[in-house]
Amino acid sequence: MRSFGLSCDDETFRLIQSIPSGIRSKTIRNIILTYAFEIEEIKEEYWKIELEKKIEEKEHAERLAIEKEKLRELRDAELERERKESFRKLEREQMIFFLKQKQIQERAEWEASKWRTNCEHGELLIETN
Repeated sequence: MRSFGLSCDDETFRLIQSIPSGIRSKTIRNIILTYAFEIEEIKEEYWKIELEKKIEEKEHAERLAIEKEKLRELRDAELERERKESFRKLEREQMIFFLKQKQIQERAEWEASKWRTNCEHGELLIETN
């Protein structure tokens, strides 16, 4: 690709080369000025499209950030729910353990009381010959 300060294909380069060198700059300038309105419209359309792309990218990034935040909140809520459930399970297990310990203690006290009562009344627990 050859250029005149701008990128151009071979066909455009040959076309530009076909313009006599003494009037080449003036001819190119006149052609550009002839199409300046269209060039300006194309430029404005290009920058409009670029701006729309930037806005769309920004909105997409914001949507992604919102979705990530929602997922994080859901994950945090699930972890909190699991933590609370684990805590409740631990409390239930401790309560069951303490109730069993209390029953064992009460049973032991009852048996000790019964044994003391039997001993106080002189009742033999085991008969001997």
